[in-house]
Amino acid sequence: MRVFSLFFQFLLVNRLRFIGSLAVKKSLSVWTDKLWRFSNSFRLMGISLGTLSNLGIGVILFMGLLRLVSGQITAGDFVLILGFVNSFFPRLFEIFFNLRDLTSRQVDLERYFQVLDKSVFS
Repeated sequence: MRVFSLFFQFLLVNRLRFIGSLAVKKSLSVWTDKLWRFSNSFRLMGISLGTLSNLGIGVILFMGLLRLVSGQITAGDFVLILGFVNSFFPRLFEIFFNLRDLTSRQVDLERYFQVLDKSVFS
């Protein structure tokens, strides 16, 4: 009888642990989904901005090389183009990601103020 009681208690405790772990997993899955969406938005932004920037750099350098070969510009002018490309595109990345941070902070502030607008005494 005692063995049956211990076995039953063992099954009950493990079942409760299993149910508890499912509840925790279910409640954390919402946060996990939001985290993945947030990080994937950064990945998508990085991929799209990187692709467009690389295409832009390629077109600018190709056009500069064509003009250099045809004699329309000098080597110093081409170095000036290289300097522009070197300074412009990293700043473009920085501005783009700062804009992303500003929009996410604005959304956070709106949510905080929505909490303040709710009545405590209902």
